[in-house]
Amino acid sequence: MDGCKTRRHRQISGAVQSVGEVMRRVVVVMGLAGLGLLVAWLGLAYLGLWPWSIPQPTLRATLGEDDPTELSCLAFSPDGRMLAAGSSSDGKIKLWNVDSGQNTTTLQGQDAAVHSVVFSPDGKSLAAGVTVKGGGTAIMLWDMTTGKEKVAFKGAGARSVAFSPDGKSLASGSIDETIRVWDVASGKNTSTLKAWGTVSVAFSPDGKLLASASIDGTVKLWDLASGNIEPDCKWEIGPGGSADSVAFSPDGKALAAGGATDMPSMSICGAGGGIMLWDLTTRNEKVPIRAGDKCHDIHSVAFSPDGKHLASGSCDGKVQLWDTSTGKLRTTLRYHYKEIRAVVFSPNGKILAAGGESGQIKLWDMPDAK
Repeated sequence: MDGCKTRRHRQISGAVQSVGEVMRRVVVVMGLAGLGLLVAWLGLAYLGLWPWSIPQPTLRATLGEDDPTELSCLAFSPDGRMLAAGSSSDGKIKLWNVDSGQNTTTLQGQDAAVHSVVFSPDGKSLAAGVTVKGGGTAIMLWDMTTGKEKVAFKGAGARSVAFSPDGKSLASGSIDETIRVWDVASGKNTSTLKAWGTVSVAFSPDGKLLASASIDGTVKLWDLASGNIEPDCKWEIGPGGSADSVAFSPDGKALAAGGATDMPSMSICGAGGGIMLWDLTTRNEKVPIRAGDKCHDIHSVAFSPDGKHLASGSCDGKVQLWDTSTGKLRTTLRYHYKEIRAVVFSPNGKILAAGGESGQIKLWDMPDAK
């Protein structure tokens, strides 16, 4: 009996030891998995990505789903109720009611391409930079009350147009080596700046400066009173690249540009495309913005109205939101597999719109907009 008890005790002891060994291994494996999760969590925290704690933009609507027309530009009206979308294939500008998602009006350009659209600050006019039949570019200006063209800008060439904050002047950038400033009331050219291959222009919030982006990769800041480039305010988007879009922060203290580059650098998000963000007080780079090793051409950049975020649209169909204080990526939104040509925030910052080669316009609700 004692021998049986001893054998039974040994069997039980062995079983307990086996179970203990299994449990120990399970704890080790779980510990390693937990450690891996902890490392992943810490990595996301470092990148500023906490998808379970940071509210994410939600898709509000998709406009023009059945329209194959390629889009090149977007602009919200000052009250945010209307969205203008210019086509790069048929020269039309469609006006969309943001609330209903309906195309309410269509303006006809020059049966070629619309490159840029912008509302006047009072919302009573809409300007567009267009390509005319037979080549060349022009500026068209419509009265939004009547829907009729208002002023003829003689000799105007425009790949990009921008209203001054007071609405009295209109700037146009062209690949014909000029940037011109026009008097909106008379249509007269009041100032001409020499700048080759300009594809994007933007007024500073105080109206004293004009930023330009060119296909040679340069970004310039112009003093409109003197007509000269501001000291230390000629930058490059990257080696062998092109600058496609430029935008001032709402407070005028920062300038962003997006484009393409042949070579990666500290401030470029890999070979292919890049975003630069400059502090206009120091005239130096504010924070580096990088999107990893596989970044595509950045066609458009836009600041949120509170200046906290920068939206970018690229040729790989992604809309990305960046934190302007840290340069870190906040989130990536999928527009389409085709390239994005324009991104824009509504004036109150509650909606982000993107449009491009697919002909669709996607609207996202921004959760943290006040």
